[in-house]
Amino acid sequence: MQIKGLTVVIVKGTSRAVLISERLPFVIKLPLIRLSVLPRTFASLRDAAEWRAAWYCIKRPFGSKLSMRWRLFSGIWANWMEFWCYVTTQNSFLQPTYFSLLGFINIQKKGTPVGMEYLHFSVQMENLIGSMVFYEDYHHFSKGTNFCIDGGKLKILDYGSSCTGGIVLKSGASIQKNFNPQYRCDE
Repeated sequence: MQIKGLTVVIVKGTSRAVLISERLPFVIKLPLIRLSVLPRTFASLRDAAEWRAAWYCIKRPFGSKLSMRWRLFSGIWANWMEFWCYVTTQNSFLQPTYFSLLGFINIQKKGTPVGMEYLHFSVQMENLIGSMVFYEDYHHFSKGTNFCIDGGKLKILDYGSSCTGGIVLKSGASIQKNFNPQYRCDE
């Protein structure tokens, strides 16, 4: 996409989109507000049991994965949590999130992609943090695209979930210290 001579690449994730330009030293993270969830959900309801299930999802607390509000607004929550986690901890394993407009837009420092193949990256992460922790937050820790190299050190880009924040606080320094970008697993 071109915006006034600036080439912008849009990368979509589960709950957010990231706008990246080679010429800017930062990326912009925007929440994906999935309004299409509502009509699809209600159009597919056929009987009283399904309506009760839908009502259950509507009443669920926001953080619950079954919550309708979570499905709609989890990108805003992830943006805000990412900003809050960085501001309150200043953890060196976190790629800095400079600004958040209440989760509607985040500005994060851009880093260099890790550039490792999926298998090698995910096996190394599992070895560094242990299988139990790795599979507790597989979505974040299995993909090299959720990380970058900044100042010669591995940093996490996607840390908006409470589970990820806990792992970062517990194991981030160790991961950063022991990460090997040349690592190859025995296939």
